[in-house]
Amino acid sequence: MVDYAEWAAASQLFAAVEVYTSVPLDNHLGAEHFERPGVAIHRFKSRRIGTKFELVSPYYFVRVLHRIRSAKTQVVVHFWELRGLVPLLALLLKILYPTRVHLVHSAFGQLHPKGSALRSIYDFLFLPTFCRSIDLALVQNRHEFEVYETLLLRHGAARGKARNLPLHVTSEWRQCVPDKSGEQRFALRERHGIPSDARIIIFLGRFNRAKGLERLLDVFARLAAESPHHWILLLVGSDDGWQIRLTQAVDQHPYHKSIRIITGVQEERFDFYRLADIFCAFPVIQEETMLASLEALSAGTPVLVSTEADIPYVEDRGAGAVIAFDEARAVTAIQQIVSDRQAMGKRAREVIRDCFESSTVRAQFLGLVKSVLNANPRAGRSVSGTPAAGSELDSLPEGPRLQPDVRPQGCISRTLRVSPV
Repeated sequence: MVDYAEWAAASQLFAAVEVYTSVPLDNHLGAEHFERPGVAIHRFKSRRIGTKFELVSPYYFVRVLHRIRSAKTQVVVHFWELRGLVPLLALLLKILYPTRVHLVHSAFGQLHPKGSALRSIYDFLFLPTFCRSIDLALVQNRHEFEVYETLLLRHGAARGKARNLPLHVTSEWRQCVPDKSGEQRFALRERHGIPSDARIIIFLGRFNRAKGLERLLDVFARLAAESPHHWILLLVGSDDGWQIRLTQAVDQHPYHKSIRIITGVQEERFDFYRLADIFCAFPVIQEETMLASLEALSAGTPVLVSTEADIPYVEDRGAGAVIAFDEARAVTAIQQIVSDRQAMGKRAREVIRDCFESSTVRAQFLGLVKSVLNANPRAGRSVSGTPAAGSELDSLPEGPRLQPDVRPQGCISRTLRVSPV
């Protein structure tokens, strides 16, 4: 979220940009206040109760309320939580200052269904008003767009509030230099006993059942049985409560000698991506776009994911595929992608450069926020216009220029950003 704050500050669209958070950021683990270029970051204490609740210091809410009350211009409040104290705070701000406060919500990964009596009560009490109060709802792919647009319309919100904005890659990923000599790949093959002629599938992420590792093992068994080629499956990641069960499943797998479980990888992960012929992930929950799939693309590795991990642009640009999970369909897709590995790897880097590069996403983000401000600065109306489901993630029209003396202010809080205009 701090990336968005820095983008807002650098754009000079905002008079001030502030972040209010209870989450440790970078190496400022104990700091209550520190600065980034153009951004003031305020961190507050919080206490977790059980596994579902986190109480933030009351001072956090007091500071945010005071900051917005004292702002003399429009204010953009950007946050990512869908339920809880922070969205209730954002809703309160909109009710108190309806013509000055603009709510921008990033729904990334927050829309998956989950049965809960407490959630049902919360949704009944607050979600309709919340949906009608949001000015801009940012989503990261086609599935999330469809879910959020449906949710907004169900609760009486104006059509067109949901807009696509993809995840973006970091400079570290874009600086991932191809291993043109093949030395790193050769060293990794030697270290993990991978034959030189083997075709390699990689999964990289947390070892959790929800990641769909059982699905992947079933697909690999079918692929290894049907294909004339030698295949290796690399399961690279860290334990998230399921590694023991994963190890047992691999030991009982008919092709266990062709499967490697590799842990303790962080800086080296891009070497593993480059080593692989394809990245695969078939999660069993709505995970939305996986960061690992973007990392793989940035390393020039094509991807195959199920719709639960939907990623925009990949199919249209020929850098991989998104499928409704089915073993036979997955096996066929893997073989087709790997048979065109070199060309797809080139297109993988191109799609990262053209669609997920931070400069591209930054321009889209600022264009969307600016059109919210320019829709009607005095009345605080929502964005108009309806994007087609699954359409390209184009920026909204900028609209008339804001005058220098009415620049908004911005802030991010838990993480919520408030930006006075």
